[in-house]
Amino acid sequence: MSTLPPFLELPSTPEPPRRRKSVRTAVLLTVLFGPLGLFYVSPFAGLLMTFVTGVAGLFTVGIGLFLAWPVCILWAVAATTGHHEEGDGSTAATPPAPPA
Repeated sequence: MSTLPPFLELPSTPEPPRRRKSVRTAVLLTVLFGPLGLFYVSPFAGLLMTFVTGVAGLFTVGIGLFLAWPVCILWAVAATTGHHEEGDGSTAATPPAPPA
């Protein structure tokens, strides 16, 4: 129940459907560009892993990239498949009709 007067309440608008991301494209971009490819899936993941990969590469003289790069690829796959599972309701099963 809202305590605002009716003229101050904002009308509720439905959330726009999210664009489906391709797992194949996410993996390809991440394999080619590493953490920059994660920006296709999630800007947060892209920023975080760009920072982590930069720090790992700097402090380990590049050896840390051999660990950080595959983590980026796995994150891209996990984020993309998780995005598909959340879905927009289009793949949800419809409930059965009640018996007549």
